[in-house]
Amino acid sequence: MELIRQQKTTLIRILSGDAKFVLQHVQQARLITTHEYENLKDNISHSRQDFTINLLDKMIQKGDKRCHQFLELLENDEMQETFPLLSDILIPPAVRQGVPVQESGDPAKVDEYKMSSSPRGVCAIINNVHFDSKAMLTTRRGSDV
Repeated sequence: MELIRQQKTTLIRILSGDAKFVLQHVQQARLITTHEYENLKDNISHSRQDFTINLLDKMIQKGDKRCHQFLELLENDEMQETFPLLSDILIPPAVRQGVPVQESGDPAKVDEYKMSSSPRGVCAIINNVHFDSKAMLTTRRGSDV
């Protein structure tokens, strides 16, 4: 429950991108009742952001066990593909700082993620390899893949 509280504004920003997708998965995982589903579904038509706020509040109200189940749902592959920024919240910092491993194992193949969210934004990729010595960071391996 604490992670949801601490990361609430970030979760709202990320999950609001495809609120209907989130709602369907939450219902499928039986994290909410049919009545709660209907109420939340009505919120989506007004504002995706309000829907996400209400959903997160609902998970917090349901307690630690339900919050844990919700976080497990966010960790599944389909959610991670749809909302790649979730990994910044859900994966511990020590793991995030490691060298990225390509799932396919084939260095010639580029892994992809689903682009089902609407609207889609702009992505800027900054590929830093060498850092200022004052930053005390080592050369970032894997940037030339």
